[in-house]
Amino acid sequence: DPSPPSQKETANSVNEDGTVVGSTSYSLYGRRAVKWRRTGTPLILGLLPGGHDSEAFDINETEFVVGDSDRTVSRDSATVDRAFLFHIEFGMIELPPPVGNGYTLFSVCHANALNDRKANGLIQVVGSCTRNGEKHAMRWDVIVGERPD
Repeated sequence: DPSPPSQKETANSVNEDGTVVGSTSYSLYGRRAVKWRRTGTPLILGLLPGGHDSEAFDINETEFVVGDSDRTVSRDSATVDRAFLFHIEFGMIELPPPVGNGYTLFSVCHANALNDRKANGLIQVVGSCTRNGEKHAMRWDVIVGERPD
């Protein structure tokens, strides 16, 4: 009998319904962002393209999740951490690094918290991005519309 891969779990946030987000680390596969409901099986949230590790840091009342995932950003397989927003309806999307002076490709971004979705569909996510050695506070404003019928 082969033994299962070792596993380490980290819980980072819980919403009013008792859904918890964090990560599960596997010795063979890396760290994965995960959502645990009070009942049922955990949901592995996935990775950004070319990524190996992800972690979820906050969840709101409508089950939007934020965190970070590494991703491949160049032909030589260089990876950087990027912030993400996740929902079961559309999966994991990357929150863009800030534009401006310097090369944004290698910006490292983390999303730490988010608010509840407002009536106009606005979700605000906060975190930070580091570019050219300088760390900056970030706020991403994301409009999430109603799903078409």
